[in-house]
Amino acid sequence: MYASGKGGIHSPFTDPATPRHPFLTSSDVALSLWGVHFSFSDIPSCVVFSALNFTRCHNLGFVVEFLTPMVPCTDRQITTGNTFQPLQTTVFKSIFFNSLIHTMAKKILSLTMLLAMTFMWQVQAQVLQKAPANSAQVNNDAAKAASVQRIDPKEGEMWWGYYDGQGERGAVGISKAEIYHAAMFIPGDNPFAANGIIKAVRFYLRDKENIQDVKVWISKKLPSTAEKADVWHKLVDQNSLVAGDEGEKKLGMANDVMLDTPYELTAEGVYVGLTFKVTGRNNVTDHPIAMGTELKNVPGSLFLRTAITLRSWIDQSNAGFGPIATRVLIEKKFATNAAVPSNIVFPFGDPGQPVKTSALVTNAGKEYISTITYHIEKDGVAGAEQEYKLISPLSPGNSQSVPLTINAPAEPGTDKNYFVITKVNGKDNEATENKSKAFITVLGNLNVDIKKKVLVEEFTTENCGNCPSAAYGLAKALHDNPDIASQVAVICHHSGYYTDQFTTKADIAYEWFYGEKIYAPAFMYDRWGIGSTPVGPAGNYLGYINTRLKEKAPVSIELTATMPKGGNKIEVQVKGVASSRFGKTFPRLTLSLTEDNIPTSTQASAGDNYVQQHVNRAVNAIWGDIVEWDGNYYSYSYTFDVQAGWKTENLKVVAFMSDYDNTTPVNNLVYNCNVVSLTDPSGVTDMAGKTTDNTEVARYTIDGQRINAPQHGINIVKMADGSTRKVLVK
Repeated sequence: MYASGKGGIHSPFTDPATPRHPFLTSSDVALSLWGVHFSFSDIPSCVVFSALNFTRCHNLGFVVEFLTPMVPCTDRQITTGNTFQPLQTTVFKSIFFNSLIHTMAKKILSLTMLLAMTFMWQVQAQVLQKAPANSAQVNNDAAKAASVQRIDPKEGEMWWGYYDGQGERGAVGISKAEIYHAAMFIPGDNPFAANGIIKAVRFYLRDKENIQDVKVWISKKLPSTAEKADVWHKLVDQNSLVAGDEGEKKLGMANDVMLDTPYELTAEGVYVGLTFKVTGRNNVTDHPIAMGTELKNVPGSLFLRTAITLRSWIDQSNAGFGPIATRVLIEKKFATNAAVPSNIVFPFGDPGQPVKTSALVTNAGKEYISTITYHIEKDGVAGAEQEYKLISPLSPGNSQSVPLTINAPAEPGTDKNYFVITKVNGKDNEATENKSKAFITVLGNLNVDIKKKVLVEEFTTENCGNCPSAAYGLAKALHDNPDIASQVAVICHHSGYYTDQFTTKADIAYEWFYGEKIYAPAFMYDRWGIGSTPVGPAGNYLGYINTRLKEKAPVSIELTATMPKGGNKIEVQVKGVASSRFGKTFPRLTLSLTEDNIPTSTQASAGDNYVQQHVNRAVNAIWGDIVEWDGNYYSYSYTFDVQAGWKTENLKVVAFMSDYDNTTPVNNLVYNCNVVSLTDPSGVTDMAGKTTDNTEVARYTIDGQRINAPQHGINIVKMADGSTRKVLVK
């Protein structure tokens, strides 16, 4: 991002003049107070205590700013412990030195109060805690009331959630009296819930004397308040609530709330959440959010925020707490025994050797799954039937990994196998999509020269007063070194220090890379490990970029993005070649649609005229998608929907190939990337130079059967230019 306008701040890519520092202008000043250095700016924002931990001051009329090294704003960490250490004085530029002394005297009380408030900021991993064992307060009367008030499903209805409603329940909390928000996300393509109608929400409540203003809501985006949910919200009558703990290992009591108007789940998915206010602390309200304990690390199963301590939404699905104990009543035509397999997670092998891989199996029926029967199909021939007993019974709508062993081809190339589930619990599999790709590829060693580019990911928000200067630093480094700039792609994630109008679900999810301390500005370079995490502070931009450029890229990325005039969809085509076997895990391809030159007047410390750059607007998949290999070559296609207000002339597509390991942040290395602007062709130019319309010429089912019309499920569409697309037909 680059600042522009107020204070003579310019974008180095648009202004031929020499870029100037966005804050400092003239005479040198040196000052130290309580380990805090001071300079001036019109708009203050947060606080700092040490040379290694840097923020700015609120409500003081001036800014606390430590320029070297720059370490960012954070609302979720204690920066120095319990004592202040004097810093060495640092030279600043300011024309207001005399005013500073007077301002400090007038504002000293505010500073004292602010520093005290800062000690409330904690590392999120330390703030959110599980309820201790034996902390339940069992209420038998409430249990009886809850059983009476529950909504019993009718024919064609089922309760569903990541918590199955039968297992043990624990609880989490931050041991503070404030407003809580908690939610889960239901993907639109969940095989159990897809095309279903949500009719009611069930949540579990532990206390009603010290918990007030209970609201349930449904929203396509995570809202700042329950009232801002864009689908539905409801304040629950306090007198109707039942609360307490059902048992020592079943915390909370069930409360069911009917929607005023049933909601049909769409392809984009939806969040289902609960909001309430803790008015008084006790052993129960210190941990007020009921959680399932038996299913861990399920994507989309837990999002949290609070009014003060955790001010931005945090995805805690992979934090080991378990899923939120919230369920929805879904109406649809359910199968009884149905299992849907996913593509295998690791398709690379050595010639002729067995490959140990796995695939997720999702329960799309209403019965728990204990066993599946499957075979591996190759060249249309089914292999031997095998039965697998799941580690634990699989509840409706949830998924479990199934281990598979498949032989790799004897020579470099790809065997196009399929994983086919024929029976569930000993009965015929009722799922319409009962097979998935189990392609196994042996990569040969090719003598190809692949150009390397570095992916730079910046964490920034409009609430962060230090972020404009960090963005300026990166922009100036690239402006002054155009040869290096041509080998860099940049994406800005609006997260790390609260959220703002540009924040996406992916931006929030990527906070996982930080580990314990979350702050902004912050940067990742190819998601390469800077110590125990790939996230590091601002500064030394060229040093990190040059380090990554020294690495040889094992895979190429050829990228095109087209959008016809008058359309609202961007067609992205990616292809490439691998020079040899690479990756600690099976690499995935991620596409990010970014937008430049977005004017805003709400960026902290930047005045009324600021321009956001590289804003992440959308991704194909948060953690990347599996590409289809044919020997050493791969191809992939995707379509982005362009939202109203996005300027197409400022849109770019960034593509990168990276590992994916959801247990260790530093094991997600980006091997190569590329970036392109949009083109606007009237057709596609073929090898002979002729222009042809890029229309559909053939359509196939996911298992390769040609069809004459769209068919329910995933269709493979072949275009006139030879490209293919995956289309989900409802």
